[in-house]
Amino acid sequence: MLGMTKGSWIAVLIFLTIAFMASLWMMDLSVSAMRVSLNSSSRIGLSNGFWTRNPAETYHMALWLAVASFFTTSIIAVKGLLGGER
Repeated sequence: MLGMTKGSWIAVLIFLTIAFMASLWMMDLSVSAMRVSLNSSSRIGLSNGFWTRNPAETYHMALWLAVASFFTTSIIAVKGLLGGER
């Protein structure tokens, strides 16, 4: 399967799992920031500013990252369960 060893596939799966967890953290942070800015009368901007200072943009980036990492992990898992070497 693409000439990768079993250890390489495990490393890829670990990376994708970390990416998925990071996307969940980004969603949590951005939703909290949107709630604070909506409830605040002074329009405080709350964000970690890692990629962008707009919490709505951060939320949508996190959604894309979550979808991509989850489906890629699922494809690798299904391929591994069905027997990758043919």
